[in-house]
Amino acid sequence: FLCPPAPFEAALAVFVRLRRRGVRHVLSVAISTPQPMTLPVAGVDASRYVAQFLAERDVELLAEAKVESVADGVIGFADGRTSAYDVLLGVPAAVAPRLLVDAGLTGASGFIEPDVATLRTGVERVYAVGDCTHIPNAIGALPKAGVFAAAEGVVAATNVAADLLGTAEATFDGYGYCFLELPGERVAFVEGNFLAEPRPEVTLTEADHAQYERKVAFERERLDTWLG
Repeated sequence: FLCPPAPFEAALAVFVRLRRRGVRHVLSVAISTPQPMTLPVAGVDASRYVAQFLAERDVELLAEAKVESVADGVIGFADGRTSAYDVLLGVPAAVAPRLLVDAGLTGASGFIEPDVATLRTGVERVYAVGDCTHIPNAIGALPKAGVFAAAEGVVAATNVAADLLGTAEATFDGYGYCFLELPGERVAFVEGNFLAEPRPEVTLTEADHAQYERKVAFERERLDTWLG
């Protein structure tokens, strides 16, 4: 899936909705992920923080649970586990648009694999940014999050100008951040260098209302900048 915290935010949003309706005590909520922990790209401490938050609200976490089948109200996982459900909220796997595959731009990952620093592809004056790319890092790949797409876009645009005008080039540094929204108008903040070696250097600031206000301000600023 794309933004790493999003499924966990969704599970907690379901928890809040059920509690407000007064039916949480008669229903169970579970979330599965094929990953070994909640936020592997953010590290063990951040993952433990999210897992504890889920556990305190009796939201079951199924880690290393790769879905193999969904049929007749039952999810089948690759390791043989199963989970029955009444309502399923599923996130389909991310794939590159067929157009890019047919154009021969994608690599073994199934996505375009540009130069990490410049975002250039193997085709002259063709750059790739965002969800259509595979950017490797020390533990796998850069998350397909909007903040990276935006930063990559600036780098690619600068380098297009450099190609055309002979101006200075830019490089992508792997810095990124995201907001993890939790119940009660509280937000945790994750940030760091996601391309650092030997592993990403990422920290999590625990949730509070000040971070929630920061998230709201960020949303307003982005909407104003992009949409006017």
